[in-house]
Amino acid sequence: MREKPDRSHKFETHFLKDFPPAKAAIAIQGQGALGNVPRDEADYKAIYYERLTQMQERANALEYQPWPHNKPGVCLDREFVVVNTVTPEREGYAMEFYNGKRSRFVLMAGTYQSEAELKDEKSRNTGMLSFLTSSKMTVAGRKGRLFISDGKYSETEREFRWVATDGEVNSFRHGHFEIEGAIEMKDYPEMAPMKGTDVIVGLLKGVRERPYGMLDVKR
Repeated sequence: MREKPDRSHKFETHFLKDFPPAKAAIAIQGQGALGNVPRDEADYKAIYYERLTQMQERANALEYQPWPHNKPGVCLDREFVVVNTVTPEREGYAMEFYNGKRSRFVLMAGTYQSEAELKDEKSRNTGMLSFLTSSKMTVAGRKGRLFISDGKYSETEREFRWVATDGEVNSFRHGHFEIEGAIEMKDYPEMAPMKGTDVIVGLLKGVRERPYGMLDVKR
């Protein structure tokens, strides 16, 4: 069966923002609104300009604010924060911590204004992991389910994903939240004879919510 041709253009923006005090630059990418624009849209230039303006505003919201600070928004790490005064219509964040070997730890958060979209996101994540054994686990005060599986390339590696089940619309503090990653016990010989599963549970129990780190302002 032949697929229908894509009759839309994908709109994406790419920024590189310098932070001289931190001696760093951060790449920022986004689509603005839904991203795709129909090919037969006569007013596409105005749409592109509007979306570019939106993305510039979001890029400008990224600030260098070493912790501690009281800026409302999402802390990407101990130095950078995305400042927000209201919950965006639809926005996602991800931060990856990688030890340079095989172990990694990825935190993902997203905001939704539609109950149906939030429900679909929860179902999608739990559905594709339904064949794995799961357990209920509270992380940083958030209720969720933890899925753990064997690693693909090593007998001592364990992959995991924790998915929040108590997300709310129009909220950062109670938006959709996921943590995934992998622990390769060969990376941490000092932790032997612990199991990868034990290390994963210990790491998740150590996650804490930072004051002012997640905004909870309703529209």
